[in-house]
Amino acid sequence: MTNRSRPARGTVLRTLLAILSLAYLGTGEPVLAQSIGSGLNATEGPAITPITSPQTDTLWADSSHRWMMANQFSAGRYVSFWPCFNSSGCIVYSGGTAEGTIFPETALPIGATPGAPLLVNSMGTAPQWGGVNLLGITALSNTTNATKLATAASTVPTNGNLASWDTNKNVADSGTTPCLIQGANAGFLVPPYIFLPSSVGNGTVLETTLNVVKFVQFYLPCKTTISHVSAYISASSSGSAVFGFYNCGQAACTSSSPLVAGTSVALSCATANVVVTGNTSPANLTLLPGVYAFAYGATDTTCAVISQGSSNWMSILNQNSSKRMAPAGTISGATMSNTLGTIGTPAAQAIPFTLWEP
Repeated sequence: MTNRSRPARGTVLRTLLAILSLAYLGTGEPVLAQSIGSGLNATEGPAITPITSPQTDTLWADSSHRWMMANQFSAGRYVSFWPCFNSSGCIVYSGGTAEGTIFPETALPIGATPGAPLLVNSMGTAPQWGGVNLLGITALSNTTNATKLATAASTVPTNGNLASWDTNKNVADSGTTPCLIQGANAGFLVPPYIFLPSSVGNGTVLETTLNVVKFVQFYLPCKTTISHVSAYISASSSGSAVFGFYNCGQAACTSSSPLVAGTSVALSCATANVVVTGNTSPANLTLLPGVYAFAYGATDTTCAVISQGSSNWMSILNQNSSKRMAPAGTISGATMSNTLGTIGTPAAQAIPFTLWEP
């Protein structure tokens, strides 16, 4: 009688493992233990259109060999990596060598020089730190014209002094203060002069044509602060004498030269033979060096003030170029117009004597 009983399960498994082991050993390769981690794999392909309902954010791989992402409002953005993981203060920039069509993220460590400026390398392709500590700099140089600004402790200019250039074309302290008219009782302006004129004439009627602005062009060399203006009223009237300045920059005055805000001041002509003072608004207005028009006029044709010199020698001003003129700008409400307006030539007339002070 034949024995058909099955072999024990354990015996079969042991036999099978022994056969497989012998077969692998026959290949001549060692048997290694393997450990596989978790990750994401994606086959490169075309962009994935974002799903908007429900709103879905998507990652995929494209033919640029980079991960791409799509979120609620945009698609096709590159997923970048952070190369500054081990450097405090590191700056990330686009590297100079492309990988495919992408310039990969590159780290620029903060460096060890405090105060070093951030520069562009000689090839113009990447940032780099300069080798100079600007916190302790003693000079700035320009290789084109060999000028530099010295800032060492021994050459620091005194605050408020004018600058000059030494024989090495370095900026240095001239030791000279600029021309300033500022501070109470520190100086005054008698336009178109800086100081008192050489002669003072008699009283002159300001207006022969009602509310027409006249002016004289002059150069102001000093930075000047003004708060008050005074004039001597030589003939009374019910009107006002009006004075002001127009800023002409560094060139001849034009029709568009603007009124210096706050300098239009009206003085009452109600009483004759007295000094009348008015105030700028606001006080302490600053006139920087440059070309100005000193403008004057009145709200009637009777008010007169003491003038500077005679009308005859004042006509010399217009001999070679127009410096004393009458614009089309007018006085309205005892205030000068905002610009000079179209400029014409007035009849000979002395310039009113006014004293402007801080």
